[in-house]
Amino acid sequence: MKHENVVLFDNAGLPSVMVKFTPEAGKPLDPVFKVCGRRAKAIYISKYENTLVKGVPCSIPHAKAANCIDFNAASALCRSKGPGWHMMTNAEWEYLHNESIEGGTLPHGNTARGKYYFDESESGEKYDYGHTLTGSGPVTWTHTHTPDGVCDLCGDNWEMVAGLRLAKGAIEYIKDNDAAVADLSPDSEAWQRAQTAAGETIYLAAGDGVTVTTEAPEEDWDGCRFKEMEIALDEVPEILRQLGIVPQNMEEETAYIYADSGEEEAVPFRGSCFHHTSYGGLGALFLSNARSLVSYSVGFRSAYVEFEELETEN
Repeated sequence: MKHENVVLFDNAGLPSVMVKFTPEAGKPLDPVFKVCGRRAKAIYISKYENTLVKGVPCSIPHAKAANCIDFNAASALCRSKGPGWHMMTNAEWEYLHNESIEGGTLPHGNTARGKYYFDESESGEKYDYGHTLTGSGPVTWTHTHTPDGVCDLCGDNWEMVAGLRLAKGAIEYIKDNDAAVADLSPDSEAWQRAQTAAGETIYLAAGDGVTVTTEAPEEDWDGCRFKEMEIALDEVPEILRQLGIVPQNMEEETAYIYADSGEEEAVPFRGSCFHHTSYGGLGALFLSNARSLVSYSVGFRSAYVEFEELETEN
């Protein structure tokens, strides 16, 4: 994984500490670097959960992360920072998730009101209900277990991400990393349905756990550990792995997936929060709430995409 820490300034002149990721030479281009038909030169992801500075989302250490903001407002605030800025996408989240799996560095975090549930010797600087100040935990709370990794992806706040949703249980997504710039509205033409090779729509059926199926589900809500999720498909399409519906480490993944197959639209929250104890983890996925939800345990982080220079004729 090629990355470095940098500071970017938005159009309000405010700084954010970001982690810059660039494509690796000699490897197939990851979908995270494909944005609306263009190749991204780099993707910058907020090192910290975002806090609001003069109403602008910023990535700064030892701050109180913003929450109690709904999906549309958070996305608009991120895009107001200037061209290329956006709310972190599910593609970007999964890029970090897979790098952590491959590196054996799945991050710990604030999953027990200021501490890490599986090792309470690990803690951050606590405030309010059990939140911790951004980046105040040990290095094991980063996605690389090193000081230059992305902080607090596991626990503290659930984080809203763009480009994935459930529609009455049907899995819908925006391809590649197009959600960084695409229209995210409920009626956007960018949304497409996950399908099997035979063209069947794929659903998450809730009730008695969660099942990946091609049968339209009843209206219900439930959750289970990923490793206990039932997959009623003959073959798992690659798109389900790209979206984090079927994570690369599913057989060992103790984090939870939650689904509501009755919601007209359920947007994704990732990473769990400060009271999710043994259910939490970087892979955790909550697909049960409308985009209008606001909560003291749901936040977000901004990201930025930098494109290759376009060739021009002389």
